[in-house]
Amino acid sequence: MGNGTKHLRKELGVLGVTSITAGIVIGAGVFVVTGIAAKYAGALTWVSYAIGAIPVILVGLSTIMLNLMYPVEGGESYVYPTRVVNKYAGFLSGWAMWLALIGPVAITAKAFIMYVNALPGLETKLNIVAGGVIVTLVFFIINWIGLKTVKIIQNILFLFMVAGLGIYIILGLPHLNTEYLAMGAPGGFSGVWKGASLLIFAYAGLTLAADLGEEAKDPAKTITWGIILGITVPAILYIGAAFVSTGVIPMDEFSGSDAPFATVAGKYMGTFGVTFIILVAWAAILSSHNAEQTVGTRILFGTSR
Repeated sequence: MGNGTKHLRKELGVLGVTSITAGIVIGAGVFVVTGIAAKYAGALTWVSYAIGAIPVILVGLSTIMLNLMYPVEGGESYVYPTRVVNKYAGFLSGWAMWLALIGPVAITAKAFIMYVNALPGLETKLNIVAGGVIVTLVFFIINWIGLKTVKIIQNILFLFMVAGLGIYIILGLPHLNTEYLAMGAPGGFSGVWKGASLLIFAYAGLTLAADLGEEAKDPAKTITWGIILGITVPAILYIGAAFVSTGVIPMDEFSGSDAPFATVAGKYMGTFGVTFIILVAWAAILSSHNAEQTVGTRILFGTSR
């Protein structure tokens, strides 16, 4: 610091980077898109999830290698394109990635209020727009306070979400029906491929971990493991949840439900199942929202350089 150079605080360990990365990846979409993919992949939706993870793993490996060379803020969105292609490509990539996060920030804020309104027995419904604005402002303040606070809240939300989906999977295993699992995909393997083409988007956001390079402790290790776990944890949860979901109830019932995971949970958890899934969805939505705000500011910071 004697030369007047300022550095960002290195607050993030492996758990912090993983919770931010996986938080963006999982989000609330899994509770909806799995049912849509099941229309094509049926009982083999879990195979579609496994196939969809393969190209994302390859992208993650390339991001790891680039992070080892350029462990900086805004790396994935601005620095890498600048170094590998040119400054014009970096400029376009940086702003495109930032704009791509604006939509999800608004969507997740509104989605949280929608899931609040979905609570059983709730008579007074919240205004979705006003509620979404409040959620955005609350997490803006959390991010303004600092990365340490962001990390603590993100870790709590992430661990609750992982535990919730883990419980959903484990409690569902004894209730699997082999007849439902044997139904396969309505369109054969072609249906599995169609499902995979949809579910690959469930892994979007993995490489954004590299935008936190300067705030990670030992970035060569931390970002590497953050990306590895950022794909491994969601993939295991996706595959396990899809396998259980299409094995507890028929695939037609699962894909035709407006709240497929709640329908499945209700089969073996009773009325508490709906509330339980809503609570898990809250954690997924808010972890995604918090992480998107965090990474979005780092993208702008990296681009401003």
